Amino acid sequence: MHYLGIKFPLPKTEGKVESRELTVVTNGVPKVYKLPGSATMSEEIVFAETDTYAAFVTDINEFGHRSLPSPKLKGNVAELMSPPTPGELGPLKDSNKRVLTEEDVAKLRADSDKKRAEDAKKAQEAEAKAEKDAQAVRDAHAKIDAEAEKKMALAK
Repeated sequence: MHYLGIKFPLPKTEGKVESRELTVVTNGVPKVYKLPGSATMSEEIVFAETDTYAAFVTDINEFGHRSLPSPKLKGNVAELMSPPTPGELGPLKDSNKRVLTEEDVAKLRADSDKKRAEDAKKAQEAEAKAEKDAQAVRDAHAKIDAEAEKKMALAK
């Protein structure tokens, strides 16, 4: 499983804004993040690659009056993790083509198979490293959460 951390850029405020609420709905489950009125960026929010999300902002003035929610930003996390779509392939020219013998084809196939195997190994190594890094982030978050709960329990 892969994960993506997202910091949502917030729209500019209009008028006097005391506080802001960023509502993030992940797989249908909403969570509200309370922010100061001057906030222009959210904290980093972690999503799994299989998550769907929707997010919107509500501004609150000094009297507690709430604005209408901003337009929703929504999508699938997997789409954010993909590279951009490449452009069109170029036209074929005579300099891009050649007649091949059976030996040429056999060598090209062997080289191609070797390259695919190397690329697959690199991809597996990269995925293992990404999972290890993601686990380190989850462990760090769990440690921070545990320390915060411990402090809250001691404060009571």
